Amino acid sequence: MMKNVLVFLFLPLYLFSQEINSLGDVDCNGEVNSEDSSLILQYVTGSIDSLPCTQNMNGLTLEQLEEIVELINGQLDINYGVLSFDEWELKYDEPIFDDFLYGQEEKDGFLLVQYSRENQINSSASFGFNIHTGSDIDTISFSMDVSINIHTSWNPINSKTIPIKKGNYWVLENIDDLFATEVAIDKVYFLPISSTTGNVDNVSSQNIVSKSMLFPDGQSGTPISWSCLDSGIYVVPEGKNLYVTHYFSTSDDELTIDGIVMSSSYSNNIVYTGVGYAPSLTNANPFLLASNQEIDGGNFNGFLIDALVDPVTINLDSSTYTVPSGKKLYILQYFGESDTELLIDEVLMFDSYSNNIFYTGVGFTPAITFSMPVIVGENQVVSGGGNFNGYIVDFNYF
Repeated sequence: MMKNVLVFLFLPLYLFSQEINSLGDVDCNGEVNSEDSSLILQYVTGSIDSLPCTQNMNGLTLEQLEEIVELINGQLDINYGVLSFDEWELKYDEPIFDDFLYGQEEKDGFLLVQYSRENQINSSASFGFNIHTGSDIDTISFSMDVSINIHTSWNPINSKTIPIKKGNYWVLENIDDLFATEVAIDKVYFLPISSTTGNVDNVSSQNIVSKSMLFPDGQSGTPISWSCLDSGIYVVPEGKNLYVTHYFSTSDDELTIDGIVMSSSYSNNIVYTGVGYAPSLTNANPFLLASNQEIDGGNFNGFLIDALVDPVTINLDSSTYTVPSGKKLYILQYFGESDTELLIDEVLMFDSYSNNIFYTGVGFTPAITFSMPVIVGENQVVSGGGNFNGYIVDFNYF
């Protein structure tokens, strides 16, 4: 029913912000926006430990969730394509609720509790119960990581939605002795989150909402500055992608990825042209490396981030590259000599020197560098010589 749907963290934030002003406002600033969706997904997948206003995650009904999912299923899958729902799981169906109900979840997801006043009568009398969640279970004193009091009147039927982290417990505590009428738990559902292109444990919402053609994994990574001149080759950690956003080199240095040259000679430096001095190479686009790849050359600055996309660095001197079916290739960087061309299906995109210092006849000058990615579709062929660096994603990733 709900396969291949992006996490509905975004759904209440936009579709219901006018109807329920506080629903989704987990940063307590009075507005519902992308910052809230970022916090919610980071919380559910374990990137952060708590939300400033956890209570504002509660309130969507089962019917609302199903309607939203059906309405924007296709659009979310096209625009994000990273996380999805599994099927609804029915945990309890009209259970006896004398003391407590509990469970432990094997995936990140959302617990939806449907409840009602005893006999569903219309009355102004209050009724309620408590919801507790945490890494350890306590069914005696109910001292757990998060405790939420559900207290209402008038409306005899309602529901609450609570985020649950993988491995955590949840407990529904009966507190009828505090109210004039009793509460009934009608049904308890769990909606698990699954991953289609990566490990959900390593995906933060910031990655999703801030991804772009230049930073397809997002921009919320850990900064890094490294000197290959002083410390030697750098190897990208397991499970991470490395974005090199700034590179410095002298005349004798080449930036290489697994031994493939991607930039040669002076970069972010002053170069002697033969008749004077001039600024050297700069790179508008980042260089992108996958886990366990090696970078060597000068000094670089950038960031490490959980890997979602597949970086590629390809030498075209003796072969061509064909984009796999169902995929797109984004070329961020291209290195070429005087006799190289970048061709897409034999259409010329770039000619001669790139990411290089070349001799003009009277001196040396920096070559052209990419200012925007070159986008190549499925089954298209890249040829012409030289080396390129970029990444592969599913056709509908953006």
